[in-house]
Amino acid sequence: MNTYTVDVFASKDASWMSRNVSPECVNGPYGTYYSFRHVSSDEASAIEKKAKRYHIRTRRYEDRWSRSEDYRRTYLDSVRGRKICPYCGRPIRGRLDVDHIVPVGRLKKPSFARTLLTVRGIDDANDLRNLAAAHPECNRRKSDRLGIWYLRGLYGTDERYWKFENTVKALLFIALVGVIFYVASVVLDIRL
Repeated sequence: MNTYTVDVFASKDASWMSRNVSPECVNGPYGTYYSFRHVSSDEASAIEKKAKRYHIRTRRYEDRWSRSEDYRRTYLDSVRGRKICPYCGRPIRGRLDVDHIVPVGRLKKPSFARTLLTVRGIDDANDLRNLAAAHPECNRRKSDRLGIWYLRGLYGTDERYWKFENTVKALLFIALVGVIFYVASVVLDIRL
């Protein structure tokens, strides 16, 4: 049986909330909201219905798309040995973060992010294939971005990836310099 999380975007705890499953107050990057975790489909519908009556916005998603309570321990127990940060390519010494390569925040609503996981045969945000050890500062820089960060998360522990990325950067720089010289020569010919 699937369980759900319902996030209620209210500025304060309303009395109707405590009659249901008691919510957890969450301080997110865009403010405070209340989160009802591990509720059944019927309970989720009841919460959404109540919130709608008070014109309060909600978000419902299956628990499998949210951060589990033990994902960090599970990852560290499963992955032994030397760890390389996929976002900078350097070895991790000391403190590390366990990062979701496809960010949990992107998985809470149906999106391209979920497609990235399902194409790889992953149906849970906390699957080991979606987790990576990272430097805390690299993890903060990545935040909830995808794009190049997704590629680095998948391939960044292999030094060949970094050689490839640096080669591409060098070729783009050379191409840009060539375009600048070409445009400059055209502009100078027009003025003569």
